[in-house]
Amino acid sequence: MKHHLNHYLLAPLALMISLASQAAPSITNLQITSSEIVLTGTAFGNGPQVALFDNFSHGDKFKNLLNSQGNQISGGLLFREPDGNIAHRAKDPVQFALGKSGLSQIISVFPKAYQTALVAFSVKVPKGTTFAGASTPKTFSTMSSWKFSWLMLGANGFQEIDKFDVCLPTHPGGGNMLLSGNTGTLGWAANASNWWEWDNYNHMTSYIKTDKSAPSTTPIKYSFDVVNHNGHYTAQGDNAQFMTSSFQQTNFTFDRVNIPGWWGNGDNANFDGLYDNVYVAVGDNALARVVVTDSADYNKSHFAIPIMTKSWSNTQISIDPDAAPRNGDTFYYYVIDSAGSISPTPAAVLTSNVPCPLCPNAPKPM
Repeated sequence: MKHHLNHYLLAPLALMISLASQAAPSITNLQITSSEIVLTGTAFGNGPQVALFDNFSHGDKFKNLLNSQGNQISGGLLFREPDGNIAHRAKDPVQFALGKSGLSQIISVFPKAYQTALVAFSVKVPKGTTFAGASTPKTFSTMSSWKFSWLMLGANGFQEIDKFDVCLPTHPGGGNMLLSGNTGTLGWAANASNWWEWDNYNHMTSYIKTDKSAPSTTPIKYSFDVVNHNGHYTAQGDNAQFMTSSFQQTNFTFDRVNIPGWWGNGDNANFDGLYDNVYVAVGDNALARVVVTDSADYNKSHFAIPIMTKSWSNTQISIDPDAAPRNGDTFYYYVIDSAGSISPTPAAVLTSNVPCPLCPNAPKPM
């Protein structure tokens, strides 16, 4: 297992994949119309199956679209930040004040069970509030306190030992981050004090891939990636060291994700956690995606946000403008194929030129 924290590391969740000798995707043109953003190029390959996407700026638009495709998406508590951005709030303060748990989740149930998934979101603890379980701002709880996302099989997969579950990631205490569930462990994502950004969004992307033909004897491959103003952090590898005790009693499949998976323990009176840009893809092509950053050099970007596409072919990708982040700056579009290869040169978009009749005049997380 490898860990890096480096402003100049290019590792978009691909290093653990055995790449074929195929050409990396190449963007040759970008066109903006009144209804779509179109990327034209070569070697885009096959596109992903997106099960969950929302930037929370367009009501139920994306939820309804994905539900019509066989997904079941429920939950979500919208919160408007002081700068106008809309996010999902992980804590319901009204319910918490009534003595209830206050856990507010987005739950996405997939059309069937899968063994490969990419889970991405932007998450932060707003200024003046606390990390889950911590009594003071800008400190981590000493105990297990936050499962940022939780893949599992069945609604009770987190507590049934014969059901697969894994959190991407989970905070077991002391700022440590672990890729683990109640039925097994993938690996460590190292201590968050090395990369967590307070008062701002941390853009996390996780990927897991189980060998379909021999899941109980072949280690699960994984990658965990964070981009923020502190730099780029990535951890990747497989769970070979945990094979004798991890997941062996399960069938290595999952059919849903909860965001957040859970928070609790410790002092949560002043805890507040916000999620934005949630994106989950499942199946063999889950690594394929369009990623938007704020830099023409991927290594120097302060955010990396996967966005849902309308259509995807080997030479053309169409994007709904409402899926695109915007704040008036120039953003950069990269294409990553299903093997994890990234386009070496991005396409630049001045976001004020992107039509968005349903958009509020609000920035998106950076």
